[in-house]
Amino acid sequence: MNLYRLYALGFLLILTGITMVVLGSVGSASPSTAFGGAVFIGPFPIIFGSGPGSGLVALTALIIAAFMVITFYLSVLLRKGHREA
Repeated sequence: MNLYRLYALGFLLILTGITMVVLGSVGSASPSTAFGGAVFIGPFPIIFGSGPGSGLVALTALIIAAFMVITFYLSVLLRKGHREA
C-alpha cells in the first residue's frame, strides 16, 4: 500500500469519526448527557468529564488512550528491532 492511499484512508477515517460525533450530538440536547475524556501530557493522564455517568465515560476513554499509547510504543520498538536485524 503506497503512502498516498494510507494518507487518504486516514483522512477518510477521521472525517467519518467527526461526522458520527456531530450526527450523534444533534439528537442528544438533553441536560442529562454525560461526556468525558482523557488527555495524556507526557506520562500523566488528565481525566475530565461532566454529567451523570461521566466517570465511566472518562474511564473508558482512559483505557482506550492507554491502549493506543502502548500499541504505538510497541510498534516503534518492533520497527526499531526489525531495522537492526
